[in-house]
Amino acid sequence: MIALLAAAVSVAGIIGGISLYQTEEMLLLKVPTDLFTLIFAVPVLLASIWLARRGKLLGLLCWPAPLLYMLYIYLANAIGVPLGVLFLAYVAIAALSAYTLIGLVACIDAEAVRQRLAGAVPERAAGAILVVLSVLFSLMNLAYVVTALTSPMAAHPPEMPVWIVDFVVLAPAWILGGLLLWRRNALGYVAGAALLLMG
Repeated sequence: MIALLAAAVSVAGIIGGISLYQTEEMLLLKVPTDLFTLIFAVPVLLASIWLARRGKLLGLLCWPAPLLYMLYIYLANAIGVPLGVLFLAYVAIAALSAYTLIGLVACIDAEAVRQRLAGAVPERAAGAILVVLSVLFSLMNLAYVVTALTSPMAAHPPEMPVWIVDFVVLAPAWILGGLLLWRRNALGYVAGAALLLMG
């Protein structure tokens, strides 16, 4: 359902272009994302589901990554794209992705994953990478926000919804996942692969 909706919305965004996104700035931000979603994110989501249903740990650990991506992208679209015919689709994809992600992570036997991966993956290095990513992303976005606040040019920069989602969703998830991996917590092994793929 999520893959189908995302593919349909991406095609609509590519075809609709300026009539959907209304400004050149928004068009330049969103059409490449629509293309990436259609060409990469949707196939990764479908492949992860296919592998997970065949009992492959790789599929199970990668499955949360495209869900987190869909939540990230479509929450930003719901906030930032001018109100139009796809607004409810953005909200639906973001909500379905969020609840599917929560349900999926809750159903995974994190302790079994930890036992299988402990010592086989560089937990501390991966955890440190996630924390560093979070700090760097937050500092970069903070610099953009300060620049926008001190510039008389843009009262509402088109990137603002992405900053909001970065600060509220992605940066905290990277920090939490990184700390859990660093401490070799079972949930860190479950979340780590998806969070690293989002990096």
